[in-house]
Amino acid sequence: MFGKPAQFDIQAQAVFVTALFSFVGSYLILKVVDGVIGLRVSPEEETTGLDLSQHGERAYS
Repeated sequence: MFGKPAQFDIQAQAVFVTALFSFVGSYLILKVVDGVIGLRVSPEEETTGLDLSQHGERAYS
């Protein structure tokens, strides 16, 4: 085998730590945004259409 086989373990750990960091960071950011302005629109706005309720214009006729 060529190279350092231990390098694969080091890189696998780095990938795992990066994925975990990204997940936790995204979760925390989404929780803050949800607490401040919310992540979802109301059911009434969804029924009306987001183009009209959020942007004030009709996208489809």
